Amino acid sequence: MANISITSRCNRDCAYCFARSISVETEDMSYQLYVQALEFMKRSKIRQIRLLGGEPTLHPHFTRFVKTALRQDLSLLIFTNGLIKPSLVDFLNTIPIERIFLLVNMQEPQKGEDAVYRKQLAVLKKLGPRAQPGFNLHNHTHRLDFLLDLIDRYHLRRAVRLGLAHPAPGGSQQHLRPKDYVRIGDQVIAFARKAHERQIDIDLDCGFVPCMFPADNLPPSLHLDEIGNRCNPIPDILPDGTVIPCYPLAQTVRHLFLDYSDAQSVQEAFQQILQPFHNLGIFAECADCQALARGLCSGGCRALAMQRLRHHDFAVQVPHRSTRTKSKHPEQHRSRPEAHPPPLIQDGEMPGKRHSTITASGHGSTSGEQERNSLEPEASTADARRKHPTEPWLIPYIDQPPAFWQDLAAEFSPSIRAVYFPIDAKMIGSGRPPQPNKHLQSLLEKRLFKHSLLINPVTMPGPVESIAPAIIDHIAHLHERFGIDDVTFTSLQLAALVKEALPQLKLTASTLMDIAAANQLPMLEGICDAVVPASRIMRNLPALQQLHRSFSGRIRMIVNEACLPGCPYRIQHFYEMSRGRPFPKSLCQELLREKPWLRLTGAWVLPQHLHLFTGIYDELKLAGRVTLQNPQTYRRVLKVYITRQPLMPHEIGGGPASVLQPMIIEEDFYLKTLHCGGQCAGCDICPQYYEKAIRHSAVVGASHD
Repeated sequence: MANISITSRCNRDCAYCFARSISVETEDMSYQLYVQALEFMKRSKIRQIRLLGGEPTLHPHFTRFVKTALRQDLSLLIFTNGLIKPSLVDFLNTIPIERIFLLVNMQEPQKGEDAVYRKQLAVLKKLGPRAQPGFNLHNHTHRLDFLLDLIDRYHLRRAVRLGLAHPAPGGSQQHLRPKDYVRIGDQVIAFARKAHERQIDIDLDCGFVPCMFPADNLPPSLHLDEIGNRCNPIPDILPDGTVIPCYPLAQTVRHLFLDYSDAQSVQEAFQQILQPFHNLGIFAECADCQALARGLCSGGCRALAMQRLRHHDFAVQVPHRSTRTKSKHPEQHRSRPEAHPPPLIQDGEMPGKRHSTITASGHGSTSGEQERNSLEPEASTADARRKHPTEPWLIPYIDQPPAFWQDLAAEFSPSIRAVYFPIDAKMIGSGRPPQPNKHLQSLLEKRLFKHSLLINPVTMPGPVESIAPAIIDHIAHLHERFGIDDVTFTSLQLAALVKEALPQLKLTASTLMDIAAANQLPMLEGICDAVVPASRIMRNLPALQQLHRSFSGRIRMIVNEACLPGCPYRIQHFYEMSRGRPFPKSLCQELLREKPWLRLTGAWVLPQHLHLFTGIYDELKLAGRVTLQNPQTYRRVLKVYITRQPLMPHEIGGGPASVLQPMIIEEDFYLKTLHCGGQCAGCDICPQYYEKAIRHSAVVGASHD
């Protein structure tokens, strides 16, 4: 099974929508890409084409898309909000009923005038048995009986599809909390009994769990043995050709569907990536649940389970499994965490004997810190800043309106040295996939921050001497109009030409220039005022110290880059990224599947470990023009780094070689990797640590509430 989302347009604004925060390169899928998607479906032996949006009927070529699928002997299921133009309804009614049906997401009727609901009724009346009503449960006060009445009144398909409002990337929209699940379960049971009396089936979408319902006296239409496992990655192909496991998990993993042969291969890739979250569950009690252990339940929506690892207002810890019997009502047996959890790595097995917990932000701390946290109130951002000196940060531009940047300036401006952005792709490109920049002009004009320019493609499209004049003119224009005086280069030759023409600018050697040793520094004399160390020495403290001692300029250190040290695929990967594909395939994924522990060796520094680099850097850089595009995630990661609150590596907004699973990184282990010299061939510390951390991450115990 797979879905094709042909447009991101929508003519409704549902408070619980988990699709609107997904960024895509294009609003509407091209016809050529749609034909490729149909071929992909046929190779996958999928004969029913499921069209989603947004609102799919808003695609300007919707009728052409439908006719193309029908000509290829495919049937259609259309997910719609019911606000369909009358001419399109008439068109849909010409299609044989066995070839098409529409799942209409209904709005609950309100008292008084309700234009949306009236329009939906007019569409249902015309579609009749081609339509089936659906409803997304987003609070526990719904009255659902109206759905049964609609089926009888308009002779609709005799089934109702019920879904749960899941969290979106960043979790900012309205969604159900686990504490409401039991009440939702009671509501669904009452509704299902009425539906059964009227010979109407109930279809439950993903995310429902057996413990929402009492095990006895269930209506015949609900089967506990089926309910718990309706949370599997079903590939959603987006309008730009990227594919995600579902909308709530869009920020977790996103690939190009054309890189896969069929839907099964995509599912297998997603399942492997999401496997560490399989046993996490949405309740603390999931750690002891026999249904989950026996494979009768998947633990509920993975996106909701992942939120338990994010910032909360309480401290929780990694529990060991017990033999407690799980109640059918989770709220009846939620207990406080144990006072002393087992260490992540047992003494004598690994370097580092600190007992680790998951702190109030869902991240690692030592047992001593846990004790202090239990006695002291959570520090404010200002308090946290007073504990740590204000450090100059360079942060990435993401395409957000002025209000986002104004709020950022109000809270963090003392710590932000500059916001960096890529040169116009028409000039030369930045070495990364092109990103939206609708609001860039307004940000530059407001001058809330200083700004830094990136010119860092790995390879140049022609001789540097022929490219340089236009680039120099463009930089001069940005300098004169917006005061931009900091530029980062991968090409030393291009940097030298710019320095000669514009000596007043401060130039920086990009991490892609691969400056890793003191003998490279004389080449930069008179050209570069700052250096971003090569990622291959970011886990080599002696090499970083030597670089700092030998360079008279500034050392700018990237904290959350996740590339593998000395990755043999790196140059080709950056070349392919600069070719305009929005989400290029990560070339190291096969290597990481075989040796997942290599993710622990990446070029990242967690906030709680920054103190280990004291005296080595002059300024810090947050990466993430692509991975931190969600504004809530961006703000959270920036705040945690500035205030040095604990963070886990899967949350840093790294990249394709990031640690994807939630795991604690103990300081003693991390410090060991800074002095080991990268002797991975004769060492098994990282493989052992990774294996043990994965086992413990599966039983992280905490209530999301």
